[in-house]
Amino acid sequence: MVGLPLQVTALATVAALVPAAAGDLFADPGVTGAAVTVGVLAVAAIGVRHALRHNRLAERAMPAAVSSPRTAGALHV
Repeated sequence: MVGLPLQVTALATVAALVPAAAGDLFADPGVTGAAVTVGVLAVAAIGVRHALRHNRLAERAMPAAVSSPRTAGALHV
């Protein structure tokens, strides 16, 4: 989950640089609303992807089940 803030920051940087480079292309409010919607959906997709990967890696890190249970004795010898 460490990668999520980095990728969201990069996405926000791109979102700031594109209108600065494009000039009047993003002056229309309809385009701005669509761009914000696409940005929010991208952040949600990145978050879901990171969560799924985290869960998959966490399952792999679980120890294997013990094949022989401990005895019920007091000293476990």
